[in-house]
Amino acid sequence: MKEREFAKNVSLLKVGGVFRPADAASGVGRDGRFRTAVIFLSVTGHTASLAEAAARAAGADLFRLVPQPPYPDARLDAAREVGREQKTGIVRAVRCPPFEPADYDALIVLTPTWNGRVAGPFAAWLKARNLQGRLAVTGSTHGGGGVMKTRSDLRAALPGVRLGTHLAVFGSVAPRDERVISRLRENGLTARR
Repeated sequence: MKEREFAKNVSLLKVGGVFRPADAASGVGRDGRFRTAVIFLSVTGHTASLAEAAARAAGADLFRLVPQPPYPDARLDAAREVGREQKTGIVRAVRCPPFEPADYDALIVLTPTWNGRVAGPFAAWLKARNLQGRLAVTGSTHGGGGVMKTRSDLRAALPGVRLGTHLAVFGSVAPRDERVISRLRENGLTARR
């Protein structure tokens, strides 16, 4: 999906540093549903489309991690940099809106697949937080390789978390993608049952 098309499909409002889907259900936690956060990193926009669809379906808060410094816009240049970082063990810092794990019962954790693995900055950010005891539904976007090692990498980055199911998608998804809704429904995380 081209960036311009993606921007048309995403309707976000900035609310106090946290991005909420414009049509997300209000009163999270008061109606017996999980208080849910979608945490993701996206460079090309594919994982952002998955995160937006998941946040919309779950009525969840959306937290985007942004690598610092950002990766190049050109996909091949970004891929070369990622490859160099993976070979040398360099992990970029990320910037994220304020995130308090205690505010959430469930997490939807979404990553791009980089050379078969979870994005290094994303895994490091997850490992640095105490997310134990929460339900975590995981997902990844890929360019044709499928799940590869992303699920096992996420399992290692989320010790003590109750893992739900994993969804791997090729490229981008539509705002109301049925695969996303179905996977969240399996885990009890849809806003509308």
